[in-house]
Amino acid sequence: MLSYSGTQMMTVGDRDALLDDVEVLIERDFGGRVTRPLVAVLTTATLA
Repeated sequence: MLSYSGTQMMTVGDRDALLDDVEVLIERDFGGRVTRPLVAVLTTATLA
């Protein structure tokens, strides 16, 4: 979350509070682990 511009624009105190709240949520509701799916697209071509 630290790489998101909205998070970077927050004051240090607000950002730390947000991250603390997210950590509590992940621990409480997801057993301490969240997987973020990532999809990468590869496009290939050949010269004619």
